Amino acid sequence: MKTHRSQAVLVCSCNSNLAGEHRLLALDVRGHGLSDKPLNGYNDSKLWADDVNAVIQGLNLDHPVLSGWSYGPLVFLDYIRHYGEERLGGLQFVGAITRLGG
Repeated sequence: MKTHRSQAVLVCSCNSNLAGEHRLLALDVRGHGLSDKPLNGYNDSKLWADDVNAVIQGLNLDHPVLSGWSYGPLVFLDYIRHYGEERLGGLQFVGAITRLGG
């Protein structure tokens, strides 16, 4: 599962050679990409965690490895804070932020 990407890059990465052996998904997180742009909800980490959980549960993913960069890993940390790490197979942070502010 990858987060925070442009649509063109999403199509390219999900059609990579990894798709032969792995199920590749791209999460269009709340307020980014083609998802709705709600006025509220960006300051509540539980909502971000709920979004990731909804994908994991809804698609019945078995210990997914979450890969993200920029803001994406912060969303993964929100998920772990609210749901724990038991359902995850691993995390990959690329050029990531892990907290907001100074």
